Amino acid sequence: MTGFNIVPSSSAVFKLDLRPFSGTEDGGAARLSLVTRIPEAGLLNGISRLSVRDTSSLLLADSVNGTVLKLNVYTGKYKIALEDPTLTITKEGIPIGVNGIVTQKDTLFFTNTNQGLFAKVPISLSTARAIGPVDIIINGTLVANDDFVLSKDGRRAWIANNGKNTITEVDVRQRTSRTWANSTLLRDISAVAFSHRSSGRDTLYLSGSAVVNSTISGALLEVELE
Repeated sequence: MTGFNIVPSSSAVFKLDLRPFSGTEDGGAARLSLVTRIPEAGLLNGISRLSVRDTSSLLLADSVNGTVLKLNVYTGKYKIALEDPTLTITKEGIPIGVNGIVTQKDTLFFTNTNQGLFAKVPISLSTARAIGPVDIIINGTLVANDDFVLSKDGRRAWIANNGKNTITEVDVRQRTSRTWANSTLLRDISAVAFSHRSSGRDTLYLSGSAVVNSTISGALLEVELE
């Protein structure tokens, strides 16, 4: 992908309330509501809570403008919290800068698809502004790196490589990466979630598209961690 069309002033954040939902026939429907419109955003992409103790603040990655916004989900007010060259589009190729974002304690981890990097930055848990320099963990060697998840201890990350059939595992402390999974089922994965099962096994849930019988369709995949 080298380009895409974005409808100007169309960006918005919605809330999906699943509390009334049930998979049974007599279950209620989920409720969808608008939180706020963000017309100046280029492409809202990654999303993360600012802190596990903060129920009002979300961080939003703007992949085109190369910024991270802080949004109050109760008031709908938002502002730019982070701006840095490592968040931006700097060269030809995939026109997506900062993509996946994950907070762990007072650190924001992020991918930049255009620059092929994975990095982290210390942030304030009240303002979400940087309180130190960006630390690049993997610099320029990732390809089509999209969303990701962190292990509970923050020592490992698993990054979805959209369109490359692979998941990359990163050793955060050693600053190394390797292809962790390779399958045509992983063709266009673009979102990753982490789950710790009661059985003790950790699992990744991946969403995107997959080719089944020569047909491209939506997919939700489950991969158990070693």
